[in-house]
Amino acid sequence: MADVTIITPFRDAQAFIPGLISNLQAQSHTGWRALLIDHGSLDGGGGLADRSIAGDPRFQLITLPRRFGYERQLPAIPRNRALADVSTPLVAFLDVDD
Repeated sequence: MADVTIITPFRDAQAFIPGLISNLQAQSHTGWRALLIDHGSLDGGGGLADRSIAGDPRFQLITLPRRFGYERQLPAIPRNRALADVSTPLVAFLDVDD
């Protein structure tokens, strides 16, 4: 069971998605889950993330609809949206390009 949730909002970050996912999967601590929040990508990053995490139950992709203007917001709105899905005692925020 996971004891930490990692929250990563992204927008137009297709170039960073493979590295993000492989770095998380390589962690020595295994008790984590990751929430990836696509808030308005136009570069295919959401689809790439979806394909890349298929079959790995530690990941969940949340796609926010563009019609609400999330694509123009700072990461606070997608982070707050992801916090609603947290069920672990610990939360970590990770930028997609870290």
